[in-house]
This record gives sequence, C-alpha cells and structure tokens, in this order.
Amino acid sequence: MKKLVVFLLMMSMVAIASDEINITATLKLKNGDIDTTRTVQNLKRDQTGNAFTYNIISITTSTNYLQIVSDVEVGGYAWMRNVSTNGNDINVNGMVLLKDSDVALFRVSTTNIPAWTTNGTSNLEYWIIEE
Repeated sequence: MKKLVVFLLMMSMVAIASDEINITATLKLKNGDIDTTRTVQNLKRDQTGNAFTYNIISITTSTNYLQIVSDVEVGGYAWMRNVSTNGNDINVNGMVLLKDSDVALFRVSTTNIPAWTTNGTSNLEYWIIEE
C-alpha cells in the first residue's frame, strides 16, 4: 500500500443552542489515485439536559478512569483528543486508539471509561456531554 500522502480528520461537536447538539465530521483522503472526502453535516440531536464534563488528564500505562461528573448520563457524546506528541498512543475503553494529536467523536455507552497508554505518559483532552 502506498504511503498516505494526506490524511485529515476533522471532527467538531458544538452545542448550538441550549437544547440542541449539532455534529459535523469530515474525513479527507488523498493517496495516489484515491482522492475522497466523507462528510456528515448538521447531524442534529435534541439535548434534554445540559450536563457535561471537560478535562485534560495525564494517562499512563496503568488503567486510568476518566473523571465524569455524576449528572452526565449514558447515551451522550464524547469528544477526545490525544494532545501529546510524544509517540505514546492512548487506548480508550479498549475500542478507540488515539495516536499523537488524534481526535475521536463517539456516543458514550458507559460513564465508567478506562484509558491507558501503550508506553509512557500522554495527555488526554476530553469533553463528554449528555444528550
């Protein structure tokens, strides 16, 4: 497989009103003859509550649990980013792997979320918002 020439992943989650979540995600890939973009825009969800958790925490090779305020319920959204650039990947819940500066956006199926690094220490920025 040819080396990836350009890979841009942009995800954003914005609470645009007190009762609505608007999600936009774009993935662009250009590699030789492959030049494609996948975009989801204006995926709107009604927000019944207004609780959220935001934090940047240091993640190590030991299991670290994200600190989530008690009124954030299961079923909301999580936006996460490995803000480190030291080559230490962060594994979130055994399902999401964040390499240097990677971002992820996904629904939360539990508020008991473990994370660990593959080696050393990295910083994980996360925002979890209830729907």
